[in-house]
Amino acid sequence: MVTKSKVKRVGRQQIAVKMLSRLGGAVDKKDIYGAISIICNEISTAMIENRAVSIKNFGTFSPYLHPGRLSHDVHLGKLAQQKPFRRFKFYPHHNFIRLLKDRRANFLKR
Repeated sequence: MVTKSKVKRVGRQQIAVKMLSRLGGAVDKKDIYGAISIICNEISTAMIENRAVSIKNFGTFSPYLHPGRLSHDVHLGKLAQQKPFRRFKFYPHHNFIRLLKDRRANFLKR
């Protein structure tokens, strides 16, 4: 039996609330939300245009086109052509990987 892992999705509003708490209310929530919206919109636009997006010390989101291919359709019992489709790959920055390893090690020490 295959189980789907539950992915926790984080929205712009939740990011804004987290940033607001970390900044101690020094910046207005509307300004933070506006900045997050601009960043997310720029990333979305770049990905729609098949351009890679690099975020310093975090990683790179890069578009990848899976080519079309012939596959066997088990239900029909014959070959079927699959259409090409686009996915995005994430290549984490080495500093980000180090940060995650450090946090994991600290968590396991508890």
